[in-house]
Formats: sequence, structure tokens, C-alpha cells
Amino acid sequence: MGVTGNGDYLFWVTQPADTPDEWTIAVNEALRAPWFTYNGSLTEFLVSVLNGTTTVPMFPKDLLDHAPAFTPSTLKSSTPAAAARTPVSTRAIRDWANANGYDLPERGRIPIEIIEARKQENPN
Repeated sequence: MGVTGNGDYLFWVTQPADTPDEWTIAVNEALRAPWFTYNGSLTEFLVSVLNGTTTVPMFPKDLLDHAPAFTPSTLKSSTPAAAARTPVSTRAIRDWANANGYDLPERGRIPIEIIEARKQENPN
């Protein structure tokens, strides 16, 4: 579900699959052992870590020495102007990427860097 600035990955443990209110949290350092698990919701986990109740071994020791900083998303909110834009097909993005030297597989997520590079070249 997320990744820290240090490369630690946060996952929902999606068991049982049909009851997301019971999902717990797992933290992993760069997809290697060991795993840290937290038996609670994402909100409970964040509150517990940020108030110092829970220490995650892979998080920096000085995590709470400075106030948490939040970086706003660079994505624009939906506005009438944004809604009026014609969506671009992933096929068009993949074709552009392959024609411009990007190694992009036929399936899967298209990295934001490629989408942004195409937008800069084709602003409309």
C-alpha cells in the first residue's frame, strides 16, 4: 500500500480477504527479511508509530526527532478543465515510449516518469 522514503514497504495483510476492516499491517525493508507486523488497522498503525507507542525496527531511530513532514500530491484535483481533456490510451503511451527508447513491457503499470515525459513532448 505504500513505501517510505527509506525504501521500506508497507503492506496490508489481506486475510480474511472479504473483511478489509480486519486487515493488519506488515512492513518490510526493501522486500527482504525480516518482516514487522502490526495487529491493527492502517490508521492505528500510523497513530501508534507517530506517537512513539510502536517502534518499527527498520524505520530510522531518529524518526520522531523531527516533526512529520507531509508532501502534497503533485496530481491535480479534478476540475472542469481536467474533465474536458480526452483520455489517452495506454497503447498510445506504450507506442510512444517504445518509439522513444524506453523499455516498456506490453502489460503492467506504466511508470509515471514515462507518462510525464510523453506529456512534456505532447502537451495536448
